Amino acid sequence: TLHISQESASGIKGAFGGDDAGPANRADWLGFHPLDLGTAANRSFTDEEPGDQKGGWTDEGPNDLRFLPTGDWKVNGVPFRILDATKNQGKSCIVLKGGVHPDPPLPASVVIPVKKRLSKLHMLHTVTWGGKSNPAFTYVLHFTDGVVERVPVVCGRNVADWWWQGKLPEALTAWEGPNPAHEKVRLYQATYEIAHPKGAQATLDRVEVV
Repeated sequence: TLHISQESASGIKGAFGGDDAGPANRADWLGFHPLDLGTAANRSFTDEEPGDQKGGWTDEGPNDLRFLPTGDWKVNGVPFRILDATKNQGKSCIVLKGGVHPDPPLPASVVIPVKKRLSKLHMLHTVTWGGKSNPAFTYVLHFTDGVVERVPVVCGRNVADWWWQGKLPEALTAWEGPNPAHEKVRLYQATYEIAHPKGAQATLDRVEVV
């Protein structure tokens, strides 16, 4: 399946999820607000030399997300803004330190500034070397009034290994496409409804990914 990239006007391998998936226009953003990952992003989607601790994604060379298109895209009815590394000092995504390879120069957590009143969070994420039911990471929501909410992300529930091809009970397939090392890799889409007593009247100051 081919989409046309807004950034380069070229064909893109792979496909986003949803019957109406495709480039997101201004009307699609009504009621939504894209969080700015620019300051939190620490890797690009593309890696050229495996194991050099200089490249992108998981530093496995062409086993990466090089075919994921950047720009504004509608995915399962929700608009997302996917960073272009060439416009953000070579960074387009957040990659955290994991348990399989604990020594790479990666952070254990990052902070995404928000400062908005929101009712839901829609997230694009995946894991590498993910197990069947182990905890993967946590979104920690910090509100301006001091309330803190924790959103656990668990393999087999709302995320899965990016090479896995099954269905999840609490997440949708957001994007599926190839890379030079594997026929299909994936991103998953999960939604969390904010549980703050004030609901959308509460201001979310920041999201910490741990």
